[in-house]
Amino acid sequence: MRLGVCLPQLGPAARMPLVADFAVEADRVGIDSVWVEEHLFRPLAPISGYGGVPGKPWPDKHAHALAPLEVLAYVAGRTRRCTLGTSILVVGYHHPLVLAKETATLDLLSGGRLALGLGVGWCEDEYRLMGAPFQERGRLADEVLETLHLCWRGGTVEYKGRHVDIPLCQTSPSPHDGVRVRTYGGFVARAGWRRTARWCDVWQPFGLEPGTAVERLGALNELARSEFGRGPLELSLRVLASSVAPGDGRPAEPGPMGQSTGRWVGDVDALCERIDGARAAGCDELVLDSNFAPGSDDTAFWETLMGHLPALLRAAHGDAEPSRPGPGAGAGRGTR
Repeated sequence: MRLGVCLPQLGPAARMPLVADFAVEADRVGIDSVWVEEHLFRPLAPISGYGGVPGKPWPDKHAHALAPLEVLAYVAGRTRRCTLGTSILVVGYHHPLVLAKETATLDLLSGGRLALGLGVGWCEDEYRLMGAPFQERGRLADEVLETLHLCWRGGTVEYKGRHVDIPLCQTSPSPHDGVRVRTYGGFVARAGWRRTARWCDVWQPFGLEPGTAVERLGALNELARSEFGRGPLELSLRVLASSVAPGDGRPAEPGPMGQSTGRWVGDVDALCERIDGARAAGCDELVLDSNFAPGSDDTAFWETLMGHLPALLRAAHGDAEPSRPGPGAGAGRGTR
């Protein structure tokens, strides 16, 4: 099983040189992938409660959040082997022609290491800021994904949809493999399953128990096979994790989607047991997000976590399994 870690991206600790040091160390010890998320701002008079939960306050973490693609571009130049992932970019915040160029460029210059995680998001405040249709975000996502795949192939493109309108033009560059950027679907609703089955290489849910995620992947793969002639897709499970403050009673800040599930808190041995369980359940990849862990506002937290990475990696790889590049670093791009 591959192991990924989220970079220090949120809160006051997310600065130079910590971002560089953490990425370089993760790459050095053999961590398979490093990840970033996306929020544009922290509204002070929000329309949306955090995670789409009415009245739920936004965590202080988002008062300082680094831009995702810019962080990955910076990290790409400091690392050599690890996959560079977004978990997730919100499709409604990006024009697909611009996003296709940005992601293909990053994939090309990093040697095919980009893993593009996409989702529809939940924040109406951010949709309004971008002039994007919040109530139509699913339909918009369908058009964006279709357009991305057209643009990544390079050459002549023309597209006319309800929300996306691209005049006849030439686009460039193409990604590293000349065809597509490896795409992760962070879609969890039923309509999102169809979107994932049609366009994505990997399904990346957040906060599910490993056994539940593997079971649902089976249903998703049946949909991909029966309706789109594709698959099988892989599973990348993202969870909130802290290996630094084991069970000390301090609650983690609300995590992505405002959920309390999927939080793995314990000492290194306890986390290794959870990781081993995810591997045994059949997960292809596990991504640990420590941005919401107690103490993560301090640089010392991330320095300590760096020291735990080899043990966590051994649990994911099954001790004897050698470190290997993630799928963005030379492996196949799924089935189309």
